[in-house]
Amino acid sequence: MKTLARACLYALIAAVPGLFVTISDSIGSVNRIIGAICVVVWLASILATQRIRRMHLFHVAAFGFTTWYCISLWWTVFDAGNDYRATVLQALVLTIMIWDLLRTKKQVYAAMQAYLVGGYISTAFTLNAYLHNAKLSAYETRFSANGFDPNDLALLLVLGVPMAIFLATELGKQNKLRLAINMGYPLITILVILMTSSRGSLLSSLPVIAFALLSGKRLFKVAWGYLAAGAALALAAFSRLNFADSLSRLATVTSSGSGDKFSGRANLWQGGWIAYGDHPWFGFGGGGYATAAFPFSGYGEKLFAHETYLSVLTELGPVGFLIFASALFCVIHAVVSMRGRERLMWASVLGSWMIGVSALSWEFRSQTWLFFSLIVTCAYANRAMAVVEVVEPEPAGEPLPLEASYQQAA
Repeated sequence: MKTLARACLYALIAAVPGLFVTISDSIGSVNRIIGAICVVVWLASILATQRIRRMHLFHVAAFGFTTWYCISLWWTVFDAGNDYRATVLQALVLTIMIWDLLRTKKQVYAAMQAYLVGGYISTAFTLNAYLHNAKLSAYETRFSANGFDPNDLALLLVLGVPMAIFLATELGKQNKLRLAINMGYPLITILVILMTSSRGSLLSSLPVIAFALLSGKRLFKVAWGYLAAGAALALAAFSRLNFADSLSRLATVTSSGSGDKFSGRANLWQGGWIAYGDHPWFGFGGGGYATAAFPFSGYGEKLFAHETYLSVLTELGPVGFLIFASALFCVIHAVVSMRGRERLMWASVLGSWMIGVSALSWEFRSQTWLFFSLIVTCAYANRAMAVVEVVEPEPAGEPLPLEASYQQAA
């Protein structure tokens, strides 16, 4: 049952960046259906084995964050459509499932590989929208897979690039299909950034670029043929696609703060901060940012904070912010506790997340808690292996001859 539950978890992880397609308002999205199946199978495995893995401090913080969010609904100012209780609970269950089912590095790496496969799925949907000129807005030339915000989608793929590079260079011998998937992933990420025209994802890719440069020699050594073929395909594809509007928008990334004030987010942040002065101790309550900031932001519609740190503080107050910060501290500690290129890989992922969510509201999203959980689980797998090495050292002295060992055993 654990093996079946683990396979369902891999499918769910692939669905996070790949299958957010909405079937209907009553049923929801494809990944929600996969998640429901995964939870049922996982609970059945717990009943069959009569055991669940002991929780980490990180999970205590995650549980505390979820609990405080639900408590804050007593005084929240949100509209009926901004109740994210189910989303928060889903994220909590996801963190516990990952911790319980992924026990070894090999299993964590398989989860990372599943995530990369999901990135290809959303890329295919986005490319289809681009080829059919299905723009998200009449005023901007931006494209995205059905169900995805373009900025969310671009950041999701950027976060997978360090994992792709790591899997391509550190796993030694692997089948050609897996290597091709990993080597092609950075290219499809560039393609998605161009199609979504996401300036935030461009900035968040800076730690990823640093990790890629540090891995350049290893990449060339492992798969120089794939690099050459990928570069040729990229040039051929980009020469036939028109990204003039996208490149013009991306070129304004350095002046967006003074020009359009981060696409108007600065006014939204200021409105939320002004409103927070009326609720400095407990905040607006979960999901209440859009309603509270509306009178002060100058917008004609109610919008999210588009800034994770400010959103947590203003909605959940100092208590909620400290709980969220403690969970983030556990993740940072997990990265620091790792060694070698694995530490660099997760550091670049976490660094990109910290930059990207400064313009997105990702505190309640399953994407955030997925990466947090993978980092903590991977670090614990390292620590568990180190404990095994200490507990079972090599026997001291010269090994006994074969006959003498038989006699001793007798």
